[in-house]
Amino acid sequence: ATAEQLRPHLSALLATVARPVFCVPGRASDDDAGASFAATQLRLCSFLGQLISSAGAACASGDNGLLLYSALMRVASVPSSAQHGFASQRRAIECLSAMAAAVDGGSAEALHAVFLPPLLAQITAGEAYKSWKVDSAEWHLFQALCRQAGGATCAR
Repeated sequence: ATAEQLRPHLSALLATVARPVFCVPGRASDDDAGASFAATQLRLCSFLGQLISSAGAACASGDNGLLLYSALMRVASVPSSAQHGFASQRRAIECLSAMAAAVDGGSAEALHAVFLPPLLAQITAGEAYKSWKVDSAEWHLFQALCRQAGGATCAR
């Protein structure tokens, strides 16, 4: 599909995958569930990569960009294990780079500067962070955001 064909459907489509609970386990300690999620995470990243390739800046900026960023960072935040490796996390970061390139050839650092603050506000709203545990998905997302965005972006 072309960018024009995808444009009317992008917001709904990206809203559906912005919180990919269907492939990101709620608790990192559930290694059995992790095995079934790993393949789905890779498929989701392949789908998002194709969407970025087809729709370009239409899916990588504004509200759509935040939804896409959220999905990619959630997959990138899934802890690895010796059994499952880092394949889906690497693929999510590759898609993030493709997303950045789709927005005026920008960098992942620029994407983090734009999308980290609103995503961080979403996951910490209502002091939700007070209930995070070391194995909760939101805790891992917070860690991935800090690692990937870097100190200067996080400090803002």
